[in-house]
Amino acid sequence: MAFKEIITQKKFINYKECVKGQHLVTGKLVNTQPNKFGNGNVDWIFETGEGEPNTVLNHTGNIKYMFNQEGVTFGDVLEIYYDGTEKLSKGSYKGVDCHTFKIRVDKEDRVVPPVQKYAFTEVVRNETPTQKTIEGIVAATRSLSKAPNAIEIEDLD
Repeated sequence: MAFKEIITQKKFINYKECVKGQHLVTGKLVNTQPNKFGNGNVDWIFETGEGEPNTVLNHTGNIKYMFNQEGVTFGDVLEIYYDGTEKLSKGSYKGVDCHTFKIRVDKEDRVVPPVQKYAFTEVVRNETPTQKTIEGIVAATRSLSKAPNAIEIEDLD
């Protein structure tokens, strides 16, 4: 039997104290927690090593965007560096400084479960598909196709 120590301490990073190029964390993304502003965003929790406190990175739009682009999921090993701030050039926050980051994903250790097949035939087996049902299937297919572990959709023909 192998036991693993449970770590309850957390190390928080204050981006305002960081300098460009500063290493923030190398570790496995293990969890999220609601951020302190209660706006639906989450902070990311990284396991950095045996006996070490978990590192928490506060929510930023830049990190969220890069995680979504790369399809980062729990269990991925990441290396994150602070890359300074830049003024946003458009949107509702135009002209506001935002924190930027450089993120590397360890593709070698990335564990991606095998693709599962799922048919939506159960949804429409005993009824004529309505427009609402078809729109639901299309929406589910679109959202699933963006996920790193996307489910293959079988032809209903």
